[in-house]
Amino acid sequence: MNMSMNTDTIKVNNVHDLSSCDAPSSLDWRSKGAVTNVKYQDSCAVGAIEGLNAIETGKLINFSEQEVLDCELSGDCNMGYVNKAFDWIIRNKGIASANDYAYTGNRGACKASQ
Repeated sequence: MNMSMNTDTIKVNNVHDLSSCDAPSSLDWRSKGAVTNVKYQDSCAVGAIEGLNAIETGKLINFSEQEVLDCELSGDCNMGYVNKAFDWIIRNKGIASANDYAYTGNRGACKASQ
């Protein structure tokens, strides 16, 4: 079953050396609007991607943990393959919103439109 979904994509940027950066001693991203509500995501990395996207674009989007669970085939979220989740999202050119690809908590068939 191939579902057409409205996916939000994130731009992949180069990593910068921040060792000489004048950074604050602490920062609460909740006050900056870069964190979604608490949810169960295991080690699927989606919360980190939501935060990165919000910081980059100013839009806080609740992305789909279920899509990563269903479509990233190297293991499940309990295995902690965060880099594999990132790689899959890059290869897929984005990730669906949680509204478009709802969380069930069980691994199922991948419904991502490639």
